[in-house]
Amino acid sequence: MAVRRFSSLAKRLAVTGIAVAMSATTLVALPASADEAEANAQARTSVGAPGDVIAIAFQTNWNSVAKECTEAYGPEGVGYVQVSPPMESIQGTEWWTSYQPVSYKLDSKLGTEAEFKTMIATCNAAGVEIIADSVINHTTGADQGEGTGVAGSKYDGEGNFPAIPYAKENFHDCTKNIGDYTNADEVQNCRLTSLQDLDTSQEYVQDKLADYMNRLLDLGVYGFRVDAVKHIATADVAAIKAKLAEKSGRNADDIFFEQEVIGNASEAAEIQPSNYVANGKVSEFNFTNHLSVAFAGDITDASKGLAKVGGDGWVSSDKAAVWVTNWDTERGSAITYKKGSKYLLANAFMLAYDYGQPHIYSGYYFDNSDDGAPGATETSVPDMECPTDGSMTSGTWQCAERWTAIRGMIGFHNAVNGTDVTNWKAYDTNVLGFGRGDVGYLALNNSADDSKQTFQTSLPAGEYCNVYATGDCSATVTVKDDGTFDATLAKNSAIAIYAGATKDSWTGTTKSDPSDPDLSVNDETKKAAADTSRTIYYKLPDGWKQAYLHYGIDGWAEQGHELMADAGNGWVKFTVDPKGKSFEYVFTDGGDNWDNPNGGGNYTAQGHWTAVADHEASAGVPSDVQSYQPKTKVIVHYKPAEGDAVADRGVYMWGTDKNGATLNGAWHAFTGEDSYGKVFETTIDGAYDAAKIGVIVTTEGWDKVGGDRTIDGSTGTAEIWVDGANPDETLTEAPDGYKKAANQIDVTIHYHRLADDYTSEDGMKAWDIWGWADGVNGAAYPFTEHDDYGLIAKYTLKGSGMSTPQFIVRYGGDSWEAKDPNDENRTIPQSAITVNADGTASAEIWLVQGDTTIYTNGTLYDAKGMIVSAEMTDFNTITVKLNKALTIDKPADAVSVEGVKIKDVKASGNTVTITTADNLDVTKAYKVTIEDYGTQNVSLGAVVRSDAFDKKYAYDGDDLGVTYKAEKSTFKLWAPTATKVTLRLYADSTDPKAAQTDAVTLEKSGKKGVWTFAVDKDLKDYAYDYELTFADGTVNTSADPYATAAVANGERSVVLSDKEKGDAGKRMASFSKPTDAIITEANVRDMTINPNSGVSEANRGKYLGFVEEGTTVDGKQGAAPTGIDYLKSLGVTHVQIMPVYDYGSVDETGDLSYGAQYNWGYDPENYNVPEGSYSSDPSDPSARVKEMKQMVSGLHKNGLYVVMDVVYNHVYNASEHAFNKTVPGYYFRYDANGNLTNGSGCGNDVASERAMARKYIVDSVKYWATEYNVDGFRFDLMGLIDQTTMNQVRAALDEIDPSILVIGEGWDMTDAIGNQETTQPNASKVKGVAFFNDSLRDAIKGSVFSDEDTGFIAGKADKENLIATNVLGCNNKREGIDENGHCNNGTADTNYGGADQVVQYVEIHDNLTLYDKLVKSAPNDSEETRLARAKLADSLILLSQGIADMQFGQEFLRTKGGNGNSYNAGDAVNAIDWNRTVEQAGSVNYVKGLIALRKSIKNLHLSSYDDIAKNMTVLQQSDGVVAYQLKDGGDTYVVVFNANESAATVEAVPAGKYTVLAADGKVTETQDKNAATTVGADGYHGGRCWTCPGPRAGRAAAAVLKAGADDDSTKPDGGKDDSSKPGNNDCKDDNQSGGTATPGTPGDSGNGNGQTGDGNASNGASDTAAGQSQQFGAAALPNTGVALSVMAGAVLVMTAAGMLLQRFSKGGNVVNSKEGSEQ
Repeated sequence: MAVRRFSSLAKRLAVTGIAVAMSATTLVALPASADEAEANAQARTSVGAPGDVIAIAFQTNWNSVAKECTEAYGPEGVGYVQVSPPMESIQGTEWWTSYQPVSYKLDSKLGTEAEFKTMIATCNAAGVEIIADSVINHTTGADQGEGTGVAGSKYDGEGNFPAIPYAKENFHDCTKNIGDYTNADEVQNCRLTSLQDLDTSQEYVQDKLADYMNRLLDLGVYGFRVDAVKHIATADVAAIKAKLAEKSGRNADDIFFEQEVIGNASEAAEIQPSNYVANGKVSEFNFTNHLSVAFAGDITDASKGLAKVGGDGWVSSDKAAVWVTNWDTERGSAITYKKGSKYLLANAFMLAYDYGQPHIYSGYYFDNSDDGAPGATETSVPDMECPTDGSMTSGTWQCAERWTAIRGMIGFHNAVNGTDVTNWKAYDTNVLGFGRGDVGYLALNNSADDSKQTFQTSLPAGEYCNVYATGDCSATVTVKDDGTFDATLAKNSAIAIYAGATKDSWTGTTKSDPSDPDLSVNDETKKAAADTSRTIYYKLPDGWKQAYLHYGIDGWAEQGHELMADAGNGWVKFTVDPKGKSFEYVFTDGGDNWDNPNGGGNYTAQGHWTAVADHEASAGVPSDVQSYQPKTKVIVHYKPAEGDAVADRGVYMWGTDKNGATLNGAWHAFTGEDSYGKVFETTIDGAYDAAKIGVIVTTEGWDKVGGDRTIDGSTGTAEIWVDGANPDETLTEAPDGYKKAANQIDVTIHYHRLADDYTSEDGMKAWDIWGWADGVNGAAYPFTEHDDYGLIAKYTLKGSGMSTPQFIVRYGGDSWEAKDPNDENRTIPQSAITVNADGTASAEIWLVQGDTTIYTNGTLYDAKGMIVSAEMTDFNTITVKLNKALTIDKPADAVSVEGVKIKDVKASGNTVTITTADNLDVTKAYKVTIEDYGTQNVSLGAVVRSDAFDKKYAYDGDDLGVTYKAEKSTFKLWAPTATKVTLRLYADSTDPKAAQTDAVTLEKSGKKGVWTFAVDKDLKDYAYDYELTFADGTVNTSADPYATAAVANGERSVVLSDKEKGDAGKRMASFSKPTDAIITEANVRDMTINPNSGVSEANRGKYLGFVEEGTTVDGKQGAAPTGIDYLKSLGVTHVQIMPVYDYGSVDETGDLSYGAQYNWGYDPENYNVPEGSYSSDPSDPSARVKEMKQMVSGLHKNGLYVVMDVVYNHVYNASEHAFNKTVPGYYFRYDANGNLTNGSGCGNDVASERAMARKYIVDSVKYWATEYNVDGFRFDLMGLIDQTTMNQVRAALDEIDPSILVIGEGWDMTDAIGNQETTQPNASKVKGVAFFNDSLRDAIKGSVFSDEDTGFIAGKADKENLIATNVLGCNNKREGIDENGHCNNGTADTNYGGADQVVQYVEIHDNLTLYDKLVKSAPNDSEETRLARAKLADSLILLSQGIADMQFGQEFLRTKGGNGNSYNAGDAVNAIDWNRTVEQAGSVNYVKGLIALRKSIKNLHLSSYDDIAKNMTVLQQSDGVVAYQLKDGGDTYVVVFNANESAATVEAVPAGKYTVLAADGKVTETQDKNAATTVGADGYHGGRCWTCPGPRAGRAAAAVLKAGADDDSTKPDGGKDDSSKPGNNDCKDDNQSGGTATPGTPGDSGNGNGQTGDGNASNGASDTAAGQSQQFGAAALPNTGVALSVMAGAVLVMTAAGMLLQRFSKGGNVVNSKEGSEQ
């Protein structure tokens, strides 16, 4: 399944490896005493570098920083201070002036060069390093014009900076502001808010920047924070850093480099943080944003809480720079002091958690976003003065580094650094606790109530200081012997304790600091900012000529008496703002007449709008004052072609509006001119759908420019641009250079919600606008007023040259609880922007709840009451949706249904529920009428998705589809809701558009809604389809869902005779068991479409090409084999073939040659028909059927089983698929609002839980298994399919052949079916079904959701226990497992019944290939290193318990050029490059050897966890090494995987004599004397080959050792000695083999059992020195996590691809993987 199709991966992006660590039931061992724990903590913080906390001293001058280093930063343990840019900048008091360089002189607003140098020396003396903020992307804004910098240097807006010097040619040519962040070229080469963009690709510019930064290094700066890096190409950043390294004489990797890269998934891939991690750390803005959301809501929430921090898709922790806020984000949505105590709590979490390098921010209090430092002048910033009274007054320094809680948490962070997160537990809503090893514990209360709890820690007993609360240990907690402590955690507070901060050892005496602010003053929960005004409409009674609104606010404490304004049609109105207080009113005519409600008393407001008539108040605007008079604006811009002298052209326009009214065609002259050319602008009556307005640019005499043009006025404005030089092109967006842009845009947004629910009932939450623009940060803007349309938000954006204002309508403020209508960013269209005479602009738009359209005028919304939908939701229920609430007391009086009697009517808001007296008939038409809302036909809704519907109509026959006989064909179609069905016949099936030749119509279905047609004639080769009529008048045309043959592109089905269907031969012999399977995944087209496949041209990319024998690279005689010959030589047992059912994403009638069309095919159209583009003739319906069967039988003939990739979870196009055409609404899942669910990310989800959908899936797999002899099925997105269906699939296949494999993707992607989804945690409920194991995949190579993330093979720490669990088949109950070692799907542990439910893989069609992942995650590695890492990955897959699966080409390091989602990327990316089998022959032969080894070791493919526990023990799972021992009959094997850069010692490996069966990146096949070695009591030292010329550094491989002087019976080649074969021990490079030779493979790969030999060997080993250390290693490979060392008389390389040893003696101290069967 391609990741391309996932619209939301939230459920798959949970915190990998942390979910288990956060279990409340998992505790680490307690240290013996507090003293011991304290000593451990002190040892951790005293060894090596000082603390890693970075303090951001924003806009603080050099003298003040120096003072703080001595007085605060140094003493409290801050490691680094990040200072503001030190170079000369433009003058100005605003903070951002510091980010506009004029020169690289070190005289700035913050001090002189001498002061800067003194500051560095002073801070260094205090143990603090300096990090300089560096601005290298740009210089000054072009809008600054000419000027003088703070040190006197001149500059201008034309690129002249003589003090550097730079000239115009040193800047990018693009002078427009960045507007399109999906265009990397624009982002990196155009201007950020008018800032002149340096051309950093120029060596001259790189030199200047490197010189400047080198000068800072010379002065003693430790490193750099680099500004705006996403606007610089990553290659340029690397080049600048390389020059800096060269100039400074340092290693580039040793220069601290923190890059500001603001990631946004909707922006261009090239500017994402992952592209920059190779150059250093990057800012992880996910952290800041996520904390803002988490602390605004519930920090313990499963989806939005703190457990999500650092999960998949985030930058890896070692590369992440994190902060709660900084100077940019504090002016946006980040948590700041303005959010009260949450700011301190968030900082405490950051400093206590183990993600990223923490930054504490120290700035100043401000009111205006532009405000500079307190007291700043145009050219200087005075010394920082910390408040002495905790003042938070604007213009006061914060001095946050001095705050008591911050000081305490810095100490906490330094003490716990390097420990694991433990004891994670949610104690209550917004109450969370977690520990750090046995050293520290933090409890957070983010709620408004105190919380009394017993907190579980791993600390030893003792009295600890709460360092968050006080600095003198006056606040303590006492930890008991069991590690718990009891405490009442105050609201909005925390408890932070750690070893080293005990009552007895604490030396601090100051309880608090004078700078401590009382943040609790900002804790008070306030109502959300929203419009509180109320508009009252009043219908004047007879005789009244006017009315006054007499009202009281807050219990009549405030009163008013106001004359109401005329509103039309006898209504008057007046608006009052009671500001959320109580509001009552009555009416008077100004004389003696008063109006009170029926029953007396006063009226109250019913919402924003209240209508009062006849003494009754109702919500909403009166319908008779809201006339619907839609208008549409039309604008045509025309630029005449050069030399075109025709002067009298204009615009001819016509159209038809939504109501069918005709806009008569007429010619109009242009009305004006603009910078583009001539302009025609007019406003016409009516609302128009897209393409319903037509225009022609022409003279009245029809001298036309191009042809007819249809334009889209559906938003309220139809606007196009026509260039006479390109007369046939119609532009719907302004071309570059003509877009409206301004430095100020005043935005007005009107928003209509159907039920006036703009705020929560308590007013604490509200809908608002999150708005931003190109170069302008996002901010929240409330709706503050209203009109009759809805609520209105007004705000002003200020930037430079803005042309793309964007927004999101959100609910819940910073907790972002909902967005309307979806998650997408929305852009205000250019047609809504007006540029004013003064250069500013205004933009006004109208929005409607749930509608994605952005309207450019408010007249298009029809506010009158109307029925939005009416659906039959059950056999006695009709549910009606209205556009506004029905407010009458007795709704039954207003409702009627034509065709059935009503039993009851209930109204709730916008929903009316009608219960009928009698059952409804799904084949009968009904109409609903509601007074003042109109009439609507009743459609079939949720009734077809009810259990009652299945009970009544589900059909269990096996005869759906067509049954052919020469004398008569019988057609059966299940369509119980149709009222009439016509079978349409076409004699010509080779033309998909052939004319109809016959038809049969039925007016009534048979039993269970099955329509049966019997046609008494020979219909061989006829095409057919169905025309279905439904009760509401809908008529659908559909192919047969049960079709087994089809015309090209599948819109019609075809009748074939048995002869035309071909023959798939006999089934292969039953396969032994799932864990014996070794699978490779291949694509029919990819396999042979490349001309270098050597396959005959006619068969390339076809079914027949897949099994064409005798092919070689480029077709050259004697060259390396390709195609099926190569595939067979691998030794795999099964071929998993990507989609070969008929899919919709390739035009079968189009060009199918190399480089033409391409798609993987996860787009089902006809489930039981083979794909036509893979056949020799897509227009011949029989060709695809015959040829696919030939492919299957051809693979069988070569001993290969066939696994078919099936996609029953979604279809290509739900609305057009036969499922929805035959039984609308039945086969798919829908949400509560009647919308298709989209768990698949493809727009629809098949409802497998429904009886006939389930039957269809089961029938389909049975068909493929019996008709085509398919041997297995790979279920795409199996997690979307319910368990009952999968169990029925398994049962049905068992009746055919129990050995048929069923494997699938058990990702957790839906909540629609409760806990019935077939996911990894539910695996034990679907026996006989196996699941792809992403746990091993990501542990090996790093997360697939982050290109730069690395895994075990690249030396990533803390993966060993998880790798060990996976290698043992994912038994989460194995002995020796730790909290980070569980196989987990991101939200829950997996629960397999045995290893036969686990598919082990590291590469498959989705995501980057293994090779490409290694390139992207470790770009500095050599090819030699990548090969070593790849071999380690291959070894882990093939030497693990479970079912082994690989993508074809993994063995030769297949590459797709870095494309991780190549589903439609074409042949150039996807086609197999067969030359690579030769270039990477060594890797190919290595994988062949591993496959042979796997087959020869019976107990390497066990099924039950009990058997694995009895035969397999873990020897080591730490320090970059995973090792296990395996018993196999009389043999014992030891496998070691080492990811270190140096040799590794595995103490539990016994000593003795061994025969090396695999070594040095090869699987050996000879009984070479050099393969024998002895391990003594001092351990074995892997070494170099004594017969080879020198050390074999760089040749990492698995090693297989067998105890004693072995006979030849169990060697992979059966004892043959052929030193000329690849994989021998002759010191020659396998890559010289040309890939033609094949290592000996045990047994017959086609015999179905995948096993060879008897697994026994002569016992010639002595049991000596059992349990002694075993040293394995290799000389360090360049920049790789592998190693090689030397020992006399031995040949062994154990590293990147692991190590396999064989012996007979018993092992020493080991960890047993026992008791795995309790699943």
